[in-house]
Amino acid sequence: MIKSIDDQFLMRAIPYLFLISFCLLVACQQEAPMVVPDAGVPLSLAEARSAQLSAIRYDLRFEIPAEKDVAIDAKLKVSFGLKEVAGPVVLDFKEKEASLLAVKQQGQVVDYQFANEHVVIPEKALKVGENQFDIDFVAGDLSLNRNDEFLYTLLVPDRARTLFPVFDQPNLKATYQLTLTVPAAWEAVGNGATEETTTAGDRKTIRFAEIEALPTYLFAFAAGKFQKITDEVSQMTMYYRESDTAKVARNAPEIFELHSQSLAWLEDYTGIDYPYNKFDFVLIPPFQYGGMEHPGNIFYRQSTLMLDEGASINQQLRRASLIAHETAHMWFGNLVTMDWFNDVWLKEVFANQMASKIMAPSFPDVNHELNFMLSYYPRSKAVDRTEGTHPIQQSLSNLANAGTVYGNIIYNKAPIVMRNLETLMGEEPFREALKEYLKTYARRNATWDELIKIMEDYTEEDLSRWNKDWVQKKGTPVYDFAYGSNPNGQSYVALSLQNQTGTQLWPQQVAYAGGANKEEEQSIFLSADSVAMTYEPAGSPVLINSDGRGYAYFKISAEDWEQLEYVAGRHENEVTRAAFWLNTWEGVLHGDLDPLYVYRAMAKVAQTEQNPLILANLLGTMRQIFWQFLEEPAQRSVARQTEQNLYKRVIAEQDQSLKRILYNSMVQMTYTEDGGYTLLRTWRDKGSFIKLKLSESDLTTLAYHLALREVSGASNILEELLTAVKSEDRKKRINFVSPALSADESVRDQFFQSLADPANRASEPWVVEALGYLHHPLRQATSKKHVRKSLEMIEEIQETGDIFFPARWLGGVLSTYSNTEVATEVRTFLDQNPALSPKLRDKVLQAGDMVFRSSEVKGFKRR
Repeated sequence: MIKSIDDQFLMRAIPYLFLISFCLLVACQQEAPMVVPDAGVPLSLAEARSAQLSAIRYDLRFEIPAEKDVAIDAKLKVSFGLKEVAGPVVLDFKEKEASLLAVKQQGQVVDYQFANEHVVIPEKALKVGENQFDIDFVAGDLSLNRNDEFLYTLLVPDRARTLFPVFDQPNLKATYQLTLTVPAAWEAVGNGATEETTTAGDRKTIRFAEIEALPTYLFAFAAGKFQKITDEVSQMTMYYRESDTAKVARNAPEIFELHSQSLAWLEDYTGIDYPYNKFDFVLIPPFQYGGMEHPGNIFYRQSTLMLDEGASINQQLRRASLIAHETAHMWFGNLVTMDWFNDVWLKEVFANQMASKIMAPSFPDVNHELNFMLSYYPRSKAVDRTEGTHPIQQSLSNLANAGTVYGNIIYNKAPIVMRNLETLMGEEPFREALKEYLKTYARRNATWDELIKIMEDYTEEDLSRWNKDWVQKKGTPVYDFAYGSNPNGQSYVALSLQNQTGTQLWPQQVAYAGGANKEEEQSIFLSADSVAMTYEPAGSPVLINSDGRGYAYFKISAEDWEQLEYVAGRHENEVTRAAFWLNTWEGVLHGDLDPLYVYRAMAKVAQTEQNPLILANLLGTMRQIFWQFLEEPAQRSVARQTEQNLYKRVIAEQDQSLKRILYNSMVQMTYTEDGGYTLLRTWRDKGSFIKLKLSESDLTTLAYHLALREVSGASNILEELLTAVKSEDRKKRINFVSPALSADESVRDQFFQSLADPANRASEPWVVEALGYLHHPLRQATSKKHVRKSLEMIEEIQETGDIFFPARWLGGVLSTYSNTEVATEVRTFLDQNPALSPKLRDKVLQAGDMVFRSSEVKGFKRR
């Protein structure tokens, strides 16, 4: 019987209706769709994981080929404890999905989800207690820093997730087991000691001892063609690539000794033994930072530790300070780690503060109060006076932006502020509070609030108010500076705060003294917005901030400065002398003092200044005034005399440290044609006439400046340089930088265009060096066209570069400009990009500050 059309449709639909019903039933029995967190490591995800996870362990294996372009196969066995199963577990892996090959549990494939830079393990695969998963993957290259003959990791602050799947946050400390398979001719170093090495043909496998309680950013390894030395006394091993054996032999004993002294001092100061099972370090030629504090294998930039013969005292101090800084991190940052990267300053401030204390005994002839002031105050104010400044303690909603919180405020203002706190509390109570902090939170994480709470038990001072004014608020105070007299004829100096915001007062102790060299110093506590300081003898100039500890610009008129310059600028007290010149520089930057007049005064003092720290600071300030704050007629009026004075003093100077400081300034400040010929002669005789032995590094810098100035007779100087240099690593760097120095504008343009490819920015120190020459004042007429594109690249620079690279990129581009056209370009870029992240906007404002100021101050007319 033939059915109706409706009956036929119903009969055909029945199988499909059954299938739909079945699918709906199955869907109802499945878990709800997983919500994937935003990209990066959001604070909300980090807080949820820290409450959920425990006992994390990573067993990592990497198969590293000799060729840098071949993929690295890797395996991870990750285990962790779960307090409860209340949803999926999320690992971080910032790589393409194809790099994640398999996720297994007890040999069975896990139905994971990969999205937004996360690997999401479903709830059904989890249980209360211990969980373990095996993950096969291709290692990410972003933070592997692969070179032709070596590679090294650099995972701070959130880069571990670019290498392997991980819970990438500082408060999930974990245990690590690392195994590397590398070419048999390579060396390899990890956080733990080498436990076992097996060789098969042209490959060898190295298993490193398990190391506990590390945050992800401190996991590290290096492998490649390194040489090594082990110190018999300390049992430290140094890995390096320097090919100059005499240079290595000359530096190695001092490098080992400085590390040993730092360790001994810190063990005594903290009352805690070195917390890890070995102490090695690796010297890497193109390393992005001065150093990085990985436990068991600190990484350093090789040139910072391997000093040339006749290195200046300033270079020696920088090396000792860096070593002490990285060693101090073993306690401050590694043993006790900040809970979240908004408190990253906490580890850096103590590393710097401890470094200042540690290095003092090694340099008994150095004025360490002076060194502290000249090391920290100028760099801090270089940011803190800008529109882009920020508080020491910053907010951070996603670890992906952690790199942007780094900078001069946390590295240089924080030590000044912390010394302020130590003075307020007293040295011994301060030390006892730190010891309690380290013992209480050893192998754990802690916040600044938890430390300040401990400190409050060791003092009766109001640390809450101090904390709000100095740590949680931003800026540099500016005080007006005026003389007066009471009705009874007593003289006084009045200081009044000019930029008070809300209730911020910047409470601090400030010293002052009469102008006579032997006048007794007095001090006053700045706890109000206006204070008056009496002094004797009446009518004499008064030196405000005579001990250099005050953190402020003490505003000064041209008339008052002229009265003080003849006394303060030549004061017998080194700290007082240097503090005056620092405040003078602030006067130039604030438009209160004539740059040309100040330049000439500094040049006169520089002819006789014997303190290398002050001399280096004076000459550095003179360079900046010359290139950025003087118009061309003014430059011509002082250039020849400056060059002659420097050259004469270089030749006459017997002190090698002073000679080197003067020589470096002579190279950098040469402006005239005759000065260029002097540099060329110095190149030709390799420094013999000036009685200064020039190293490969010296010759390289000299050749760069000859090429930059296009000195007649030096057209092939870079080719000559490559022939003269023996170090293969240095030759690679020269080949990279040379196009930025080319006399051909089109070659320079092509070089800049090549930087659009992140692969060409891999050696970040090389890039920054090249940018400095590309945008040198002598080349700005043809290079300013690249400013806008450089600014437009900043978000990608922040995404692909390491933590200091955005600021250094911007500094390399902007820091020497002084014209209104570029200042306007920077302002326009910011106006047209309102969506730029606030912290990157701050970086642009910081780098642009000198452009803004110099374009306004240039051509200063004495009032």
